[in-house]
Amino acid sequence: MVGEYSKGLIVLIARPFLYAVIRLAMSAAITLMNKHILSNTSFKYVFALALAHMLSATVMCRGLFVLRPGLKQAKFSAEESPDFFLRICVIAGLFAASLTSANAALSRLDVASVQMIKAVHPAIIYLLGIFCGIERPSWSICVSIATICGGVMVAVQGAIMFQ
Repeated sequence: MVGEYSKGLIVLIARPFLYAVIRLAMSAAITLMNKHILSNTSFKYVFALALAHMLSATVMCRGLFVLRPGLKQAKFSAEESPDFFLRICVIAGLFAASLTSANAALSRLDVASVQMIKAVHPAIIYLLGIFCGIERPSWSICVSIATICGGVMVAVQGAIMFQ
């Protein structure tokens, strides 16, 4: 019985880490592919590239849901959430804008610089959370974020000096 419990606990802990590693590998692959497409070719349509990424992600997710129907977390109906479609459109639009701007940055900067700049995202998200009333201000979090942003500024300045 103890062996079954520890095996279940290991699976429970290991599965999220496996998903995180897969997600990081996919993110790195997409970043490097975008850099290759945008810098080694004369491809100038970053929005079209973002649209292709989103379309392929949608197709892959639908295929995953067909193969593993248990992965669907919840089903929404129009009666339960009348503004559900609007919310999804806003999220999709913001994601498309984020992906397009990241592709535009990759066409002008090297991958390392873009990744260093992305490290400032937690600060932006935290400030937006405070502004929208989702987060409450905390000095300890502000000090942590300021330290991260300071490190990013030093890293970016060093990358600029080496280029």
